[in-house]
Amino acid sequence: MKHYQRIYEDLLRDKTIWRNASIDAVTGSIDELTDQMRSFLAKTYRELFYIAMCFLWLEKQLLFNGHRRVRRFRSGHAFDTLYGLYMANMVGRDQATLTRSRWFLVSAVVASEVCPEFFLHNPFKEPEYYQWPFEHAGIDFLTFVYQVDNRMELLAYADKMKMTFRDFKNWAANYVLCYNDEQGEEIYAVGLNRERVQHIQKKGWDATEAANSLQHLIKHESEKT
Repeated sequence: MKHYQRIYEDLLRDKTIWRNASIDAVTGSIDELTDQMRSFLAKTYRELFYIAMCFLWLEKQLLFNGHRRVRRFRSGHAFDTLYGLYMANMVGRDQATLTRSRWFLVSAVVASEVCPEFFLHNPFKEPEYYQWPFEHAGIDFLTFVYQVDNRMELLAYADKMKMTFRDFKNWAANYVLCYNDEQGEEIYAVGLNRERVQHIQKKGWDATEAANSLQHLIKHESEKT
């Protein structure tokens, strides 16, 4: 991975309100509370990724009229309708509360990169295969760079350097903007999504195709595993 000199202004900088604030904890010390919060979020983000892998796997076990629903979106009217009816009439639970969350969507984007043998294993019997690969850089980091082609390289470097999320955003933004300069065109930009969350956006990005990242691992829609 190429490293660029820091030439672009940081996205996140300290503000006067932070520099003048007094931060403390109701119970115990602020250091204890900070450590607990950091550990909790790191553990939660690892668990959320595993949850996403489990549901993606479950979805792909379904056969409708003898055929697997290969794509999560735009599978065709018949497949999508049957899937909706199956969830309503047989499962009796709503999957959208899970699958439309931001952490689920970005996890789905990298599922085939993290688990290249996704359909050769079972997350309920072999959970170790479906674990998030980084100890320090979690899926919160991924939400900022999921549209970047070499996102896993960026995450690996952030993990190695034990960057904070703030430092990662500043470093990754500088990286893609320098990459644009090198290519002579604006491939990436830093923008906001519909929830007003800042992240790197790739020109021409197709969110639906990205969420269908597992389809190339299925050789044929009638394949059974």
